[in-house]
Amino acid sequence: MILEYYLLLCSNPPELRPKVSLNFPWFEEVFLPALRGFAEKTNFMAFYSSHRVDYTEDLKIYRGGPKAPSSGQFYDQLLGPFGCEVPL
Repeated sequence: MILEYYLLLCSNPPELRPKVSLNFPWFEEVFLPALRGFAEKTNFMAFYSSHRVDYTEDLKIYRGGPKAPSSGQFYDQLLGPFGCEVPL
């Protein structure tokens, strides 16, 4: 999930340029160039464009799915009101 987080901090493909300072050298110097190279070699943007309708339908399904509790709710349920672990 950490890669997805950092990708959300980048511009849209195919450029994938960081919009903010990431301070994550491996991601910026190794991963992003490799991802851009893959996208170029495989003509990924053409593939993505030709399947955009499928992705849009998937997003509609995900948006209508069950909602996860916020992390605050999760920890309140897990640890109880005093920060003590309670049985699940």
